[in-house]
Amino acid sequence: GCVVVKEGKVIAEGWHEKYGGDHAEIVALKKCPSARGATLYVNLEPCCHYGKTPPCVSEIISAGIARVVFALQDPNPKVRGHSARILRQNGIAVSSGCLENEARLLNEFFITYMTTGMPFVTVKAGVSLDGIISARRGTRTNITSKTSQKESHRLRAQYDAVLVGVNTVLIDNPHLGVRLVRGRDPLRIILDSRGKTPKNSAVMRDENCMIVKTGKKITSLLRKLAKCGVSSVLVEGGAEVIKSFLDAGCVDKVHLFIAPKLLGGGNAVPLFIEPVKSVLKLTRVAVNKRGRDVEITGYVR
Repeated sequence: GCVVVKEGKVIAEGWHEKYGGDHAEIVALKKCPSARGATLYVNLEPCCHYGKTPPCVSEIISAGIARVVFALQDPNPKVRGHSARILRQNGIAVSSGCLENEARLLNEFFITYMTTGMPFVTVKAGVSLDGIISARRGTRTNITSKTSQKESHRLRAQYDAVLVGVNTVLIDNPHLGVRLVRGRDPLRIILDSRGKTPKNSAVMRDENCMIVKTGKKITSLLRKLAKCGVSSVLVEGGAEVIKSFLDAGCVDKVHLFIAPKLLGGGNAVPLFIEPVKSVLKLTRVAVNKRGRDVEITGYVR
């Protein structure tokens, strides 16, 4: 995001809404009646190269901005440090490093995408206290609370893509869009090696859906998605799909919603049918109350 301040007052704000769209600086500057002499605050170093959009530094210079403050140096080698130098060469004061850790968290998708060539991958699941995701194999079970479901939709709105296996489509017929909060729908990806996805299923309601044959490695799939501009993927299941991503070592973050329910064994489906390849120790763990549920968030790497 970007904020333009002049004479102690905020005169414009902007944020980067979508891939290929105007960057936050441009959005904010377009709202300014006059930015000459103002200070521009932005969480990431402004770009200085032609990509999907023209360089932001050119517009900042043309607008007469007197000072630029950015929190985090851009991880893109085409930009890193170059933009700050160009701005200084044009008489603009530059400060950086303010709230850097917070900016790193805010830009974790972009940083992973730029430094690894892979999307940032988050696994999300809702389970009972005894680790069950469905009371009976082949049937849908509502486990988590309305509050947790609303938070799940908020997560979806943050990601470029949401991914499930075809069994989830056949059993739950999920919408996989953003409905309980305001936000854009992500690309819907279905792992389906045998073409079982019904044409009249909810996920097939428009062209913003991709069916992927799963014969290829998870890493290969993610690299191809990255080349298509997908910088973040939310993996919502089911159990086999989640395990395959964890075993491939491709998961960056975990969101686990735990409901105060005991569903027992028998035909119940656990989150992990088989052990994962290695024990995963989460770091930077956060715990939040979501209605009657508990949400545990942590980083795998």
